[in-house]
Amino acid sequence: MTTLLLSVSALKTLSVYEAILNYWYPLILLLIFCLFLSCEYYAYKTGVPTIASFPSARRKIIEILQKDFAARAPAARSYTIVDLGSGGGQLSWHIARALPRAQVIGIEISWIPWLRSVLRQRLRGPSNLQYQRVDFWSYDCATADAVVTYLTENIIARVSKKLRRELKPGALVAANDVALRGDWQPIDSIPTGFLKMQVFVYRQS
Repeated sequence: MTTLLLSVSALKTLSVYEAILNYWYPLILLLIFCLFLSCEYYAYKTGVPTIASFPSARRKIIEILQKDFAARAPAARSYTIVDLGSGGGQLSWHIARALPRAQVIGIEISWIPWLRSVLRQRLRGPSNLQYQRVDFWSYDCATADAVVTYLTENIIARVSKKLRRELKPGALVAANDVALRGDWQPIDSIPTGFLKMQVFVYRQS
């Protein structure tokens, strides 16, 4: 009798699990599809897919920013770093941790990467990091002491004009892999150690 009752209980439990699975499985698939569609939409809209910087490039960029900050520190009252198209926020998060006295701002329009960035910052800090969900074409870089980019060939010429127009004299630009165009001349190009990728360093005149 006990065995029978256990069998009936197990069947009821299994039925409940099956009902939950049958109910939630389509919703989960729909959610995954919507997330994918959202990422693809913003990649098409901006012309830039969400791609994380390789750790080797990230370390080089942080070294560049640390040197620039150290050179300015005695006279500078603040140091603002803008990650233009911050994606999932990994690079800006590491930069903020490595430069706790700097103010780091990640600019990202795509909902999913932006939300992931914000959640990480809320849960793990640091307090000198913030993310803004805006189209970076409308974001004014005039207050930036340094700008970091990891963008694509199809928009880099337009980005170059934007930075030349908006950045204040002396501002630093660290361009990951894709060099700026126009009249920008790098003051340094640093191999990252991964394939033939480089970080191009510029100074606003």
